[in-house]
Amino acid sequence: PEASDMPAGFLLDTAAAASAATAVATPLAALGAVAGFDPGPHAGADARRAVTAAARAGAGWPGRERPGLSVVVRTQGARMRLLEDALTCLAAQTSEDVEVLVVLHHDDAAALGPVHDLLARYEEGFVARTRVERVSGGGRSRPLNAGLDLARGRYVAFLDDDDVVAASWADAFLRGAEARPGRIIRSRCAARRVRHLEGSAIADHEPVGEVELPYDEVFDYVWHLRVNSSPICSIALPLDELRAFDLRFDEALPVVEDWDLLMRAAQLTGVVDTGEVTSVYHHWEGSGTSRALHEREVWLATWLELLARWDGQALLLPPGSVVGLVDGSAFPEMLAEYWRIRGDLELARERLAAVEGAAWWRLTAPPRWAITRVREAVERRRAGRA
Repeated sequence: PEASDMPAGFLLDTAAAASAATAVATPLAALGAVAGFDPGPHAGADARRAVTAAARAGAGWPGRERPGLSVVVRTQGARMRLLEDALTCLAAQTSEDVEVLVVLHHDDAAALGPVHDLLARYEEGFVARTRVERVSGGGRSRPLNAGLDLARGRYVAFLDDDDVVAASWADAFLRGAEARPGRIIRSRCAARRVRHLEGSAIADHEPVGEVELPYDEVFDYVWHLRVNSSPICSIALPLDELRAFDLRFDEALPVVEDWDLLMRAAQLTGVVDTGEVTSVYHHWEGSGTSRALHEREVWLATWLELLARWDGQALLLPPGSVVGLVDGSAFPEMLAEYWRIRGDLELARERLAAVEGAAWWRLTAPPRWAITRVREAVERRRAGRA
């Protein structure tokens, strides 16, 4: 059938995947092909399993064994330099037991061209383990769910095109999976504030501060009910268990879709920490005060929605959770203080940047330097008298 006959959504360009999926005796066969099938949460679980069964069987990957890890790279194709950084990180992995699925979230098929051109610049072995697919429609979760359906690995990890990972990133996940199969594997994640560069021929972003380690070393389910301390690039999920429990990203959520899936999956599979720092999550600055306020509003509204969901159902908590619940009784006040301080810091950074960029600040640098030296001399003299 023609693509126009299919629902808008998931578009697969691989003919092998289409023929393999239609061979499965499920409602998906009635659609005629994988192309055009929308694997979102509104689709039937039996139809979604048809796609995953074809992927697990090796659709589009003839003659290859199932890899240990599938890596889904989410991109809109708008940040090619950042995507190149992410792919370079994956090409440098110490383990080759990895397949890479670059999922382009774009309505225009022509947007695939630059991504394919970028991939062609890498060495042959990496290219052979990588595929590029396109999805259209939906929100942030649409490409992640597409990746879940395409993945063949025993585990699946996710990487946004603006995140970077160490060469040991995949190997840490695979070693954790071998030691504790079926559990979510979690590594430590660093964070760095970055900002966009305009008109630079070398790079389109630069770091603002030092690399930090703000996320917890050990996974705590109760604490994660309050704050997500596990960025999407820091976890690998057992694919068979996700499919067995029909766990997917909620496409109705505008943000924190990874946090939601982690919390739903963690209580069923458990989490194992590797203790290794293997990724860097980027926090972007310079988006403007109004946009920052809008993003905060959306984030808080979604967080409150998740709290309402979790509060409305029974949760399976790991040992040690009771102490965490008691210690967290002051959390609302802590959260309010956090957002107040965060807002004050953002305002202070904006004012400082404005001052440092002003012409008068540069012109008064010599007298300010002289005044500072005089003050230091006076303080040394006073200290000597004492």
